[in-house]
Amino acid sequence: GKGEKWGEKWGEKWGEKILKRRQRIAQLMLENPKISTLELAAALNMSTSGVEKHLGALRETGLIRRIGPAKGGHWEVTL
Repeated sequence: GKGEKWGEKWGEKWGEKILKRRQRIAQLMLENPKISTLELAAALNMSTSGVEKHLGALRETGLIRRIGPAKGGHWEVTL
């Protein structure tokens, strides 16, 4: 299933807790590609700076991409 694919690709890179957070971020982006950092922070009960750290790491590994500008653009989850 899809869960296994996530696990393989993400599991090697990060610890369990961080992994779950990042999977959740990607999941929220799939549900709403236009979701903002603020909305992600609220959904995850985190600070925006905490969310930005995760986003940076996800972008670095090429698992998410930002399409268009910060305002009016959207996220693409490349999985």
